[in-house]
Amino acid sequence: MIIFRTNASSSSGIGHLARCRRLAIFLKKNGYKVSFALDYQNEYLNNFLTEFQVFSVYSFTESYLNQEEDAKRTIRLFSKKEVKAIIVDDYRFFDIWESVIRNIGCKIVVLDDQDKNNHICDLLVDSTWQGTRTLQRYKNKIHKDCMRLLGPKYLLIDNPFKSNPNFEYLISNNKKTFRILLSLGGGGNLLFLTSLIEPLINLIPKELNLKISVVVGPYAIKQNEFHDFSEKYDELNVIINQDGLFNEMSKTNLYIGTSGGTLFEALALKIPCLTFSISENQQNKHSNFEDLGHYLHLNEVNELDFSTFASLVLEIITQYDRVLKLYQQSPLYRIDWNGVNRVGEAIHNIIVENNITKSEDKSVKEIKELKRDYELVEINDNEINCYLDARNQQVNLEKMIDKEAIPRINHYLWWLKSNKRTSYVLKQNQKNLLYIWHQVNKVKKDNVIISGWFISDQSCSALDAMHAITEHSRILDNLFPRYYWIIVMTFDNHFMQKLHRRLNFKVVEKGGKIEKIVNQSFPKAKSNEFISFYKKI
Repeated sequence: MIIFRTNASSSSGIGHLARCRRLAIFLKKNGYKVSFALDYQNEYLNNFLTEFQVFSVYSFTESYLNQEEDAKRTIRLFSKKEVKAIIVDDYRFFDIWESVIRNIGCKIVVLDDQDKNNHICDLLVDSTWQGTRTLQRYKNKIHKDCMRLLGPKYLLIDNPFKSNPNFEYLISNNKKTFRILLSLGGGGNLLFLTSLIEPLINLIPKELNLKISVVVGPYAIKQNEFHDFSEKYDELNVIINQDGLFNEMSKTNLYIGTSGGTLFEALALKIPCLTFSISENQQNKHSNFEDLGHYLHLNEVNELDFSTFASLVLEIITQYDRVLKLYQQSPLYRIDWNGVNRVGEAIHNIIVENNITKSEDKSVKEIKELKRDYELVEINDNEINCYLDARNQQVNLEKMIDKEAIPRINHYLWWLKSNKRTSYVLKQNQKNLLYIWHQVNKVKKDNVIISGWFISDQSCSALDAMHAITEHSRILDNLFPRYYWIIVMTFDNHFMQKLHRRLNFKVVEKGGKIEKIVNQSFPKAKSNEFISFYKKI
């Protein structure tokens, strides 16, 4: 027998339970008797796990006490001799709980994605991607003999192609309407969704034929209020407690919601996504998301302006081919559908004690490092997050005219709708060192170029910056003859002032034509903080 100790609730959602169920189905098909131990049972949980025996650790008059007591109660539910392995997927349990379970002599498998606690287990599975940290997670937190399965190749997601071999065809040929799939996972406050949906419906033109499918999880709150809200709009389709969303995904142009399991299913299908975090464990570095092919994520959901969010969605719809191209390019790490098989086989191996090598995700080691000298490369949309992260570094903000950090949602909207810049990145050995940009304006009858730069990596030196600026100057000198080129910098930036003088820039004098051009081009640049340079190309 294999026991799953997990839970589902309004606070934790159903993500843990859903991935355990997928793994349980695989194990059952391969000859194992599988049971679930949950805090409590209810009609939804019993229907969700209808093919398995389900036990309650607590009565409805009781509540969770501590790890030790929970482990003892879990053991008492089963015959010790029958239990081959216990698979635990619950943030409440770690080494204290596992040390009690260890006493009955079964194998312990831990599904975790937080890297916060020590574990006493035989197999640890964490499918999250943390870039170069992926293989270092849990170092000194588990025994050296514990098998580790780390990285997205172990994602426990369903494979839609088993039941529908034409799945990709359905996605690629769905162009009659624009369909959005919206989800908060298994729980969440549905009043948040009403605040999100209403501006969307009001803003997006009718001719775009918008359809929104809203997934309502079993532990979502304010369901009655949301039902009343949904009755007002023909554009809304409400999906309640549905197990599996692939039929909906086959018709989806854009997934909007939390960055849980549904996100990774969408990414595996190359569907564009706009996600936000509603819990700490859903927050992630944008660079890690980008490695998996995901580019539009908002960690600051508590500060979300719904009208701005609606404007961003409209821009994504308006420029959908551009966004689709971004999401359909080859990511660093491609999500596939074999994670359940890989984890299930590893569990079988530790039960029968096959002499196998401890498995680790080798994806980081497989990345080939290319040795190159300097490159100044024009950027494209896949730099959308890196560009903002660099710009918002404090070392850059201190030297800028606008010293406030830009919210990510505002940046996304600007990038897609209003960005008139041509930007380059200076690379060395594939490391982004510095971004440099220019923009062509018309000031009355004069053609004007404005430009600027900011570092991306703290290792960027003054010599690196000099190389980028010099190369940029060469490019613009060839592209824009007879243009006025305006540069504004802080008074204390003596190195850059000296460099621009070497590049034939002159200080802008007060009272002349060029000063008027500067004032119109940089209206917020205070004369007591910034000095302006120009040259006529």
